[in-house]
This record gives sequence, C-alpha cells and structure tokens, in this order.
Amino acid sequence: MLVAFDIEIAKEVEGNDWSIFRPLGITCAALCYESGETVIVHGGLGVRDYAPRLTYENARRLVDKLGNNTIITWNGMGFDFDILAEECCHPYKRNGLYVDLCKSLALNHIDIGFQMFCERGFMIGLNAAAKGLGLKGKTEGMDGAKAPTLWAQGFFQQEKVLEYVGQDAVTTMQVYKELLKQGSLTWTTKRGTPAKYPWTPTVKEGRLLTVKECLELPLPNTSWMDEAWSREKFTGWIDGKTA
Repeated sequence: MLVAFDIEIAKEVEGNDWSIFRPLGITCAALCYESGETVIVHGGLGVRDYAPRLTYENARRLVDKLGNNTIITWNGMGFDFDILAEECCHPYKRNGLYVDLCKSLALNHIDIGFQMFCERGFMIGLNAAAKGLGLKGKTEGMDGAKAPTLWAQGFFQQEKVLEYVGQDAVTTMQVYKELLKQGSLTWTTKRGTPAKYPWTPTVKEGRLLTVKECLELPLPNTSWMDEAWSREKFTGWIDGKTA
C-alpha cells in the first residue's frame, strides 16, 4: 500500500545545522494513504493536552505502522527516518533492531526530494513543488520551524501542529501522484521567476525511484554551484558518516 509519511520535531533549533541540537524528539507524525485516509500519530491520550514527545515505544509502533508499505516522503532520507531511528532507541544509541528497520525502510522507500537532488544536484522545498504542480500545498502561515514552539504552548496550538503535519503528508502524496501524471516539474525560484529547466524524474515501472536506486545514478553536473552538497549529507547516518 502506498503511504506518505512526515514527522514534526520537539526541540527548537536555530540555523541550518539541526544535528547539533540532537536528540530532537518527535511530537507527532502523519501517514497519508493512497486511499486518502490520513492517520495522525502522537503521544498521550489526546485529552486537552498531548505528550511533550513520542516515547521510544511510540516511535517503534510508528515504524511498525510504516512496515510492509511503499513509503513516500519529501527528504525523508535526510531527516524523517534519521530522527525516527534515533527516537526508537532508549537511551539514545545508534543500534538495535528498530534502527536497522529504519535504515532498511529509508533505503527502500521513495524520497521525491532526494531523487531530485540525485538527478539535479539540488532539492527544492515541498511547497514549491506542490505549487509548481498546481496543488494547494502546505498549510498557510505555518512551517516546521514554528512547530516545536507551538507544541510547547498547549492543546490549542498543538491542534494546529497536528493539522500541519497531516497536510504535509497529504501534500507529499499529492505531489507524488501529480508528478507521475504530469511527468515533469517546473517551479518558481526564490527570485520569483520560473525555473529555467524543468525536472523530469526517472520513472521505473510506473513509479519514482527508491533511495537505493537513486544512489546508483551517476552524479549530476554541479560545477556551476559554489558549494555542492554530497549525497552523504542525506545518507551519512546510515553508516555513521557525516557530510
């Protein structure tokens, strides 16, 4: 079964290097199935106040929910699965059965953003992709950086975060389906102009590539970039390496 997956972290971070703030914790997650059903995962009973973050037992149950599905993410390789693998362990140790399961799920799932990175040398944001495909996109006025702060403010703000994570999963599923339908993606750049060269992703047997298949692709030409990212920036957590 096809399922799109997204998480929100518990700890506030500053700057672009979120790794120095680890462990980040997970407040909630969302799974959007191809049928349109969306399942929200969070800690606690959900009676006026949710738990501050998922316990490692909660995180393991989330891994179990993901298993035996064809998983779709946007940058799940470099973020969501990395964080989930850490949160499955108590105390925070980078080993164990569920860490291995997360690594396997990560390598064998379809990460739309990572495929774009492997083929073009860069990755745009989920919302830019959604808008480029003519979709509604992410929740207006919200972003992942705000989610930890809102979650700490109690029930009413937590409800906004749950709506946000659910819409992110829905948007990921919609982007995947629409990208396959249209065959290519043209987006609006940060300068406000249309991208000069659309991205036409490689399709295999009617689907996008898995992370493992993306890693077999030749490296794109990034000579025009000042600071090109390496693939290890996204995959380094699998074998303990850093970019």
